[in-house]
Amino acid sequence: MGVTTTHDPARRSGRWSTLPVIGLVCALFLTAAPALAQDRPLEVVRHAGPSRTHTAAEVSRATHGDGSDAVVLARADAYADALAAAPLAAALDAPVLLTGPEALDDAAVEEIQRLGATTALLVGELSATVAGEALDAGITTVRRIRADDGWATLAAVAVEVATTTDATHGLLVEGANDDPQRGWPDALSASGWAAALGVPIFLTTNDALPAATAEAITASGVRTLTVIGGTAAVSDTVLASADALVDGEVDRVAGDSRYDTAIAVARRQLDEQGYTSSIWIASGRGWPDALVAGPAVARAGGVLLLSDPSSLRHSPQTASFVDSQRGFASTAHLVGGTAALSEEVQESIRTGHIPAGEDIPSSPSTAIDGIDMPPAVAARNPAPPIEGALPWSDPATWGGRLPAAGDTVTIPADRAVLLDVQPPVLRGIQVDGTLAVADVDMTIEVDWIVVEGRLAIGTEESPLTRRVDVVLHPREGDEIAGAGFGPIAVQGGTLDIHGHTPDHPWTRLARTAVAGSTRLELQDAPGWAVGDRVVLAATGLDPDEAEERTVVAVSGRTIELDQPLSSTHWGQTDELAGAAVAQHGEVGNLSRNVRIRSADAARATGQGGHVMVFSGSVLHVSGAEFAGLGQSGRLARYPIHFHMMGSASGSYVRGASIHHSFNRCLTIHGSNHVEVRDTVGYETQGHCYFFEDGVEVGNALWCNLGLSTRRPEDGQRILETDDTPATFWVTNPANHLVENAAAGSEGHGFWYDLPAAPTGLSAGVDMDIRQLPFGTFRDNVAHTSGGNGWKRGIGVFVEDYEPPAPAVFEGTVAWKNRSFGMWSEGVETQGAVFAENDIAFLGLDSVLRDSVVVGATSNGGDRTWRQTGVGFYHSASRIEDVTFVNFAERDHPWQHPGAAMEFIAHNNNQVSSVVGARFVNAHPLRVVQQPDDDGSVDDRSAAVRDVDGSISGAPALLSSDHPLMRDAACTWRADLRAHACPASYERIWTLVRDLDGRSLDGAWLTRADGVDGAMDTDDEPERGHIDLLIDRAYRLRTGASTSDHLEIVVSGIVEGHLDLTIPWPHPEAHVYDGWGRWQEVPAVGSLGSASDVGYVFDRAAGLLHVRHTLDDIAEKGTWQRLELCAEAFCGNSSPG
Repeated sequence: MGVTTTHDPARRSGRWSTLPVIGLVCALFLTAAPALAQDRPLEVVRHAGPSRTHTAAEVSRATHGDGSDAVVLARADAYADALAAAPLAAALDAPVLLTGPEALDDAAVEEIQRLGATTALLVGELSATVAGEALDAGITTVRRIRADDGWATLAAVAVEVATTTDATHGLLVEGANDDPQRGWPDALSASGWAAALGVPIFLTTNDALPAATAEAITASGVRTLTVIGGTAAVSDTVLASADALVDGEVDRVAGDSRYDTAIAVARRQLDEQGYTSSIWIASGRGWPDALVAGPAVARAGGVLLLSDPSSLRHSPQTASFVDSQRGFASTAHLVGGTAALSEEVQESIRTGHIPAGEDIPSSPSTAIDGIDMPPAVAARNPAPPIEGALPWSDPATWGGRLPAAGDTVTIPADRAVLLDVQPPVLRGIQVDGTLAVADVDMTIEVDWIVVEGRLAIGTEESPLTRRVDVVLHPREGDEIAGAGFGPIAVQGGTLDIHGHTPDHPWTRLARTAVAGSTRLELQDAPGWAVGDRVVLAATGLDPDEAEERTVVAVSGRTIELDQPLSSTHWGQTDELAGAAVAQHGEVGNLSRNVRIRSADAARATGQGGHVMVFSGSVLHVSGAEFAGLGQSGRLARYPIHFHMMGSASGSYVRGASIHHSFNRCLTIHGSNHVEVRDTVGYETQGHCYFFEDGVEVGNALWCNLGLSTRRPEDGQRILETDDTPATFWVTNPANHLVENAAAGSEGHGFWYDLPAAPTGLSAGVDMDIRQLPFGTFRDNVAHTSGGNGWKRGIGVFVEDYEPPAPAVFEGTVAWKNRSFGMWSEGVETQGAVFAENDIAFLGLDSVLRDSVVVGATSNGGDRTWRQTGVGFYHSASRIEDVTFVNFAERDHPWQHPGAAMEFIAHNNNQVSSVVGARFVNAHPLRVVQQPDDDGSVDDRSAAVRDVDGSISGAPALLSSDHPLMRDAACTWRADLRAHACPASYERIWTLVRDLDGRSLDGAWLTRADGVDGAMDTDDEPERGHIDLLIDRAYRLRTGASTSDHLEIVVSGIVEGHLDLTIPWPHPEAHVYDGWGRWQEVPAVGSLGSASDVGYVFDRAAGLLHVRHTLDDIAEKGTWQRLELCAEAFCGNSSPG
């Protein structure tokens, strides 16, 4: 048994400011800015009727529109029965309907009949008349839960819930109070969560646990409890009584007010669900309309909040929470009419605007420009204060004997100890109370440390100024607190590590430092010291050109190094076509006076110590160094590891350095709302800053540097993706990355590698990761991403993303990446600068706008074989208002010719569009490539739409050389290596497949004007595909025997038709429309008379003429299918 508290005080939504110049290193201080909620309005749905019983029926209609086999009936004139029944209704997938105690309300009768319900569960004191009228309404089975008194009835409901759901956890909530404004608010807030979890609600008075409730807790078999509400609602006396009845933990979720408590419950619920798509809101001043909200929330999904009925001015914390969910939630549901929640509340929820100019209070927690970081979550275990701590050096602290070498030391839970002397080398330290490290030079050598109380190696208020080394000696075979060997394991406690943070943990070169130099001029006066170890990022294509040196002198922004540089490190801004193109190498400081490191032996084994922070714990780090940590090839053994914490709000890593790691830099695993800021991650094996399972949301990575990210050796890679490691590896889009730098990797810089569903320990969590709303990606820099081969060496890599609303990457800078500056799938990129990449930008269903794309700059040195601005590849891109500079002649004849835009793939391409393009010393476009050595050219489906003529001088479809992609109205443009066709021309992708598997190899089409062209059958011989001009007629010819079972699929983004003539030497012809259904297409007199699809069968000529039409065009285009058969239903006996 144990007791913990989660307290959620009213918070204030602050904002981090950002620096306008990407070349400057980030500042360490925060300022506030106004909220931007109005930019993300919510859809608001109100569920209301003329009375509370009608409102209950309206909620039922909203959540059970398809009917329900059962209903739960509760009294409309008392709140306890309905609130306690919420999880039972959810377990039965039934709505709660309200009625008077003596007769069944008409609204309930009508809803029972609409639902088609046959079972009714009556809770509490409802008369026999109510039961009889329920039978008259169509109910065939009536069940009752009723006892001798109200508490016994409520207890019986709780036991029924636990029995139905096999629950082992329950909620304990105030359920009665003489004050009509009390007794119900926390129970209402809890009802939605309990219903979603399927756990019972045990109701109590404030000062005594009713005997019936106590018996129910025991009878239900629950092992753990969560108290909802503060001590004014459920006293510590009641909590202690409940704690004595269960053998597990009892915790408390509470806030300063009913509104704060509802938010605390919602946050706990979000920690378990990951995110919410909807928010339900009920009045915080009256219960009648809100009684049925709990099971509705559980069925529809979402969280339940309380609001002041008249204005959010009086419940601003609710407004702040709603604003923090904009972008996740799309809908807000209001329960009750305008008397319960006013029109002003409705409009404020929709827009985020609160009338009369009153701002939502700003949050005491850290936030980034419109990003709400929730209030800090306290550690599960309290610890004694540091003040008055007993000195380690006093034998009396230890009962007369000081700890000796090899001892395992335990700090009891009721004791605080100050480590004021150099300790001996210890086997282990178990911190159940408080252990604080004094500000004196010392080395702490130990095999392991477990923190269940508090370990303070400095505090945020008083960081250490002297040198303190914590040296971990991992012993393979140890299994310490679920963290293996060599850990600092934080299990429900608080770990504080605070040393001196440099003014700038990292900065950038102000000017180029040439090979042989020992002097660096920096953009900032960094506040570094003689003896500090620094690392200079590589600034060419080779990440191995990063270099470590020691500072021997500091003067303002200039530092002197102990050894000459082996490579040149670029630090220059080119002014090109009116744009500033900055390529300034980063310089990071690795030294801190407080250091957590592995013993030297770990260098040979790759098995270092590690810091692992578990659920219910808190980690605060600033100004600390983590060196030689992590365990090569082992899961969950990382230098710093936030492990399955749920909400970790308030935990942070600031101004740290993490270097020479054996397995990642910093891992966020199953944890939300972590802040990582101003940290340097250098020389690591595998992904550096790492999000593990894909459930992690709301985390903020701000102004961090990562460099020298290494590919682990064979046999040491934890994930297949470690073969191309990313400095920032992100598996959930709902996180926030601002002003970070990925400055050298053997794989990628930033990689959004989004799984279809959560993985690892989070497998089974219901989360569609690839369709989550986007967080933030702003002013990040990626350069020197190495690796050879396809999809290797990418600066910013976004895969498999289909955001529900535009996901905008802002201010991205990518230079000197060996492969792509950015590979973009499903996102919009604006305000970007690309320079000196192999291919600057490749987009699939993506947009690039208001950006500058540069080929050659003054940072010449090593250059890639190719230098292309935008590469077109399969799915369409849209290029808007982009300036292309220096894509002209290359340095060497063996290099690929430069081009602002060209095709990377030539088959199966959608038509990309370009508008507002500007070219300065740049070859604009290459559609048709030069012939290969064998003379072949494969450009059959390459085409770009020049929307405004900014490429070719007039709007046009710039098409490839394939004869069926152009006609006589098109003009060859040698300068673009394209055919400029009329802007009105559109294409339709066409597939013909033999469904019996016969080969279509050698198939070709002849257009009505006599032009021939081959279909592509290289992938599968039974299928041929090709892009064609739409609204034209074609005739299919094959070199093989004629099929009697064909599939024809067309796809496009505009409405139009395709007429296709097919050899058909069969006595019958049947044409069916669609996928998996036998909807026969009608025969017509002529194709011209077909309004949609149709066919003409010329039996005498052995020809089948088919019209295939595209209509009902979706946002990303439409696919439509016909199936052609020589017998009815293609040989099936019936349409089934």
